[in-house]
Amino acid sequence: MDYAGQILSTLGVNPDRILRESFGETKPLTESRPLDAGAVETVVFLHSEKVCQVSSGSTLLDLAERNGVQIPFGCRQGQCGTCATRVLSGTVQMDVEAGLTVEQKNAGYVLPCVSRAEGTVVLAV
Repeated sequence: MDYAGQILSTLGVNPDRILRESFGETKPLTESRPLDAGAVETVVFLHSEKVCQVSSGSTLLDLAERNGVQIPFGCRQGQCGTCATRVLSGTVQMDVEAGLTVEQKNAGYVLPCVSRAEGTVVLAV
């Protein structure tokens, strides 16, 4: 897939038009921060009216599922983009962001399936 993407880029295809699907192992976009077993983050699911505590390391999608918050998803690997959700405030670290368009990234969307809260985070879901 990487080689095909390089060819398409060389031919002048806009990177936003090059889509990938992968249901195998993925490489993290950035190094994840070390997990602090004692750290607890707060996540607010605004439209669902839920405030949840989570130990660092758990993904936002896992937290949502455990608390009855519905976020559609497909691959759980940050590739398909189905779970794209807007962050209204706070900091989120994503392992992979291939499933987001440039427009989504600029608008503050993240992929909850591969995202972890850093501190207090408010999501529009």
